[in-house]
Amino acid sequence: MSEQITEQQVVATYKSLRAEVRQMAEKISELEVETTEHDRVIQTLNELPNDRKAYRMVLAQLNENIKQKEKAADEWQRKYNIQVQQ
Repeated sequence: MSEQITEQQVVATYKSLRAEVRQMAEKISELEVETTEHDRVIQTLNELPNDRKAYRMVLAQLNENIKQKEKAADEWQRKYNIQVQQ
């Protein structure tokens, strides 16, 4: 059964998806700014076992998450033929 969705719901969902993408991109930017500090920590902790989680893994996961959210937002935009006006 096809679910009826209003134009307002389409726009609200699209805006929500794009806001999530923006928030994730901002978080990535914030983490990239901190890279130098974390590089110093990594150098200091270089002698620890390799199986310990590192900052770089968090950044990689955030990148993957933002790609998934962007894809969802793009699919939503195509599905409902949303035209972005600037």
